[in-house]
Amino acid sequence: MRLIVSEGERAAGALTATSLSSVLRGLNDRGFAILENAVALEAIEPVHGAYMDSCALGKPLKNPPLSMPFVDHRLIANPLVVQIMRAAMGDKIAWGLYYIHAVPPRSGHEAPPHRDGNPLFPELPFALPISGLSVDIPLDDFTEENGATRLWPGTHALVDIPPSDIRHLEERSRPMSSVRMTMSVGSLCLRDMRLWHGSMPNGTDETRAMISLGYTRVFPHAHERLPLPTKHKKHWPQETRSVLKTGFAN
Repeated sequence: MRLIVSEGERAAGALTATSLSSVLRGLNDRGFAILENAVALEAIEPVHGAYMDSCALGKPLKNPPLSMPFVDHRLIANPLVVQIMRAAMGDKIAWGLYYIHAVPPRSGHEAPPHRDGNPLFPELPFALPISGLSVDIPLDDFTEENGATRLWPGTHALVDIPPSDIRHLEERSRPMSSVRMTMSVGSLCLRDMRLWHGSMPNGTDETRAMISLGYTRVFPHAHERLPLPTKHKKHWPQETRSVLKTGFAN
């Protein structure tokens, strides 16, 4: 699903009801939506410059510092994205991931499909509504030549039966059709975290980079963990350790 954001919508920081409905339908039916003209170039260019400077120093930024220009509100709290997330996941959203994914010139490979997040209740034989959203903001134009990400539409609604099928996404994807996440700078792509996707090789002479942000719905009690020193868990059976989680403590 691809939507061109109007100048009026971007200036207002809100999609019209018709546009919002189209994006939500795209997320529900296909697992992703691309919004063109959604991000101010003035917010992207400083990040691109800082990233290329880090590459020149031989230390490309993967986990950028939480300081300007990386935390410009037009990037991490884009009002259009916030509007869509509220409509899709409710009024309590957590921002939990921020990294820069890049493929240098003439490098990379066709990666097998993977998910950014697995089903919330993997034991159920059906998919639940969206609870995690990845937002990709290109720092360069994304083309098939420079390795635009490959997406498998509709796979966000697939479950793993038997559960071991989670290890066989590549085999399961072979008879499926895929699309490429082509978009220009100033665009963004919203992806259900369960959508199958994979990186592709960059066949050009320029680095291809993007910001990747991760947001999740906040569930009651999700972060309520009492801190328990590790020494008190040394006698726990391994199965118990893998199931019962506590907070961090010395």
